[in-house]
Amino acid sequence: YIINPNTFESDLKYLKENNYTTITMTDLINYVYDNAKLPEKPIIITFDDGHYNNLTYALPLLEKYDMVAVISIVGQYTDTYTKSNEANPNYSYLRWSDIQDIMKTNRIEFQNHTYNFHSITKTRNGCMKNKNESESSYTKILSEDITKLQNEFNTYTQYTPNTFTYPFGAVSKSSIPIIKELGFKASLSCEEGINVISRNPDDLYLLKRYNRSNNISIQKILGP
Repeated sequence: YIINPNTFESDLKYLKENNYTTITMTDLINYVYDNAKLPEKPIIITFDDGHYNNLTYALPLLEKYDMVAVISIVGQYTDTYTKSNEANPNYSYLRWSDIQDIMKTNRIEFQNHTYNFHSITKTRNGCMKNKNESESSYTKILSEDITKLQNEFNTYTQYTPNTFTYPFGAVSKSSIPIIKELGFKASLSCEEGINVISRNPDDLYLLKRYNRSNNISIQKILGP
């Protein structure tokens, strides 16, 4: 789940040399809903959780290569480090002030990764529905958590995320209508694969992604 900055820069060079164009989730959503155009070889770079080192290492490289990316934050992590005001690339998470500053660059788009469902415990696996949990109870607890982060985005940035990113890629079928009802126009899973997108809005949910691990080349992920 971690690569070093040199590897990330090498990836960006590869994308540029092979005529890929980075886009945001909003670009993809606008393609489906508003008939907006996409480049010939669009690709979305995603980071999960909102680590501070995304600002330290990734942002300068995105600026250097004129690219964009998407970061899905965990609200509780951001609140915790906003309160402590720690800013260490080895362990910290982005503070709201960092997010505000990053948004001004137009290099990174932020999305919702739950407020406090990013954990695996005896009682909950990410935002999965528990076996004996009622639909009404599950709907209430998931909606309240996700909405809390949406509201914080509105308060701190006057921006509303349009994409929900599942913690650990753990998906319950019951969550899908909830995500749609909350107004999200897309969702990101952890299932690996390349997405084929028509102008059907349903194509935007549970989008596949590749985990760019440190022991595989970007050439092998993307193919010839």
